[in-house]
Amino acid sequence: MFPTFTSISTFELLNKMLESMMNESKAPFLAILMKDLHVLPDFHGNWSPMADPVSKGVICGLTLDSSEKQLALLYLATV
Repeated sequence: MFPTFTSISTFELLNKMLESMMNESKAPFLAILMKDLHVLPDFHGNWSPMADPVSKGVICGLTLDSSEKQLALLYLATV
């Protein structure tokens, strides 16, 4: 059987999931959920304010957790 599609977008779903996680953990603000997860998206070099074409990207704090909640946190870290 095929999954049922709804009118909610992927981004709305992720945002609702993050809001739910924030309420469950009683976090004072959303960003505290990713206190151990950091993303520097310089995978093609850093071009501002001072150009560094050899700069490398970093994702720090990855675990083997592949749950929907962990993927939502990765989404939040890249926004």
